[in-house]
Amino acid sequence: MKFLSPILNKIDFYSEDFHDWYDAAFGGKINEVEIKGFTDYMVAMGTRTPKKPYFFIQEFKPSIPDKHPEPQLLAEMLVAIKKNETNIFRGAYIIGQNWRFVILEKIAQNQFEYFVSEQFDSLKLPDLKQIYINLQAVKHLYCKD
Repeated sequence: MKFLSPILNKIDFYSEDFHDWYDAAFGGKINEVEIKGFTDYMVAMGTRTPKKPYFFIQEFKPSIPDKHPEPQLLAEMLVAIKKNETNIFRGAYIIGQNWRFVILEKIAQNQFEYFVSEQFDSLKLPDLKQIYINLQAVKHLYCKD
């Protein structure tokens, strides 16, 4: 988080209506299956507790073998689509210094398309700039009702 916080603080995911949450409990039912867990990072409406999620980031350190953040991110995004009663949701996952942005779109009842961006290496200045641009876009386009 020491590396991520300066980037996220530059975006300033905080307003009267929404802000960022770390290790927040999150869950819901998808097709009668209860999904519960904790988000690494979430931007959501709410002041004391997260209410309506807008964006998730899942992160794992590369030193943890056999763990990948993508399945957890996908589960969170599925629950968010249902809770928000929307057809599209955005998120990102990070492994070490490498970021990937994700879009999950509901195309029909219980049918989804999942898109994953190219990899952005946050230790390369052009990629870091694009990460910043992508996060700013999330804030300005989707963190509102």
